[in-house]
Amino acid sequence: MLPHKIMPRIEDVDPVRYRDYLRFLSGVLTRFKDYYERTEQEGQITDAESVAYFAERFLATIASLRLKYMYSPSYLRRPGVDLTYSGFPGMNDIFEILSDLATCKDRLAKLPSIEALKAMILESVMMAPSVEDEERHQARLINLLYKLSDRAYLEGLDINTQFFQFTPGKLSLVPASEYAETGRRAYVFSWACFDQESNEPVVYTMLFTQDDHETVFDTASADFEKFMDTVRNIAARAPENLLAIAVRLDESFRTLYPKTIKRVRIGPLVSPLLYQGARMIDEASLAGRILPVFKRAGSGLEDFVLLFDVEAVISVREEVSSLSRQYGYEKSRQVYLVNESMSQMKRRGVSTLKLYAIMPHWLRQHLTEGDFENLPELREAELLAYQINEKGLNHVC
Repeated sequence: MLPHKIMPRIEDVDPVRYRDYLRFLSGVLTRFKDYYERTEQEGQITDAESVAYFAERFLATIASLRLKYMYSPSYLRRPGVDLTYSGFPGMNDIFEILSDLATCKDRLAKLPSIEALKAMILESVMMAPSVEDEERHQARLINLLYKLSDRAYLEGLDINTQFFQFTPGKLSLVPASEYAETGRRAYVFSWACFDQESNEPVVYTMLFTQDDHETVFDTASADFEKFMDTVRNIAARAPENLLAIAVRLDESFRTLYPKTIKRVRIGPLVSPLLYQGARMIDEASLAGRILPVFKRAGSGLEDFVLLFDVEAVISVREEVSSLSRQYGYEKSRQVYLVNESMSQMKRRGVSTLKLYAIMPHWLRQHLTEGDFENLPELREAELLAYQINEKGLNHVC
């Protein structure tokens, strides 16, 4: 969770450094995705509840960003990375992908085909320019490479496979045998967003019910678009208090009852690679406190620590809303449990909270009591360790 009064500081980076960063980030999220895939398979989690599904979509977006900025000219805006907190690509780069999708048809019409561009690049490579023409020749070759990567980027954009500012997931009807509430049927719906405040990807899953005398709710339902707009308007962001999201959704639906909302916040991410050559790092930040541990332990450039947390707010009973009666109908309002015995859970407005940290196995072995005292983010988390050249994560103490 983003500490109070800390806003993302997006640092512009050159294409070569950005390429290395995206390759590294792809490896980090692949480990995260593989962990969730295994966990979901073991727990028989449905596609509608899948966090791995959204991790896969974010990986596709990373691949698109690599193509977009690989050979981008210096006069275009540089991509950015949040080095204050999250370690993820700048939110504007994520948000622009949807804008590019809207204009890609017109832009593609102005670009030569990939085959034609490859032929022009080959011809340019085979040329032997004079010394006087060498600089102009190199500039032309870079421009052709930029057009090729730009075309591949635009052709690869897909609303159904990538991660955007708001990314709807899947809706599924829960089998009656798995949800026993008299007079109700249950559904699961998931979505994800890239939160502007924390500059992190966030995944939501909502279990909600419907009176069984109502028409079965699905993507073809007359009210589905209204349902989607409601979710998008209320929960295409991730304020600290999850209860506020749950209450607003509950108040917005007349015939649907949000029972449980789960949220997975992915980040922050810290690695020596992100801060290579950095002139100043806030000593109080997570990076400022954990990078000295990496250095002391002799870490590699691409070793990393990725934090993520799983929180949920759960309805414990229903009450008929007096406000709905004033408008001539009765709506059962959810009463959500918030664990007020723990200050962090009370502040977040959640019933349950689990914190996790992914790190190299050798780094865990180097952590001292003093390190845990200085890094409460790790002290309170379940640690998941990886071996450098092996797949998978192991739970460690």
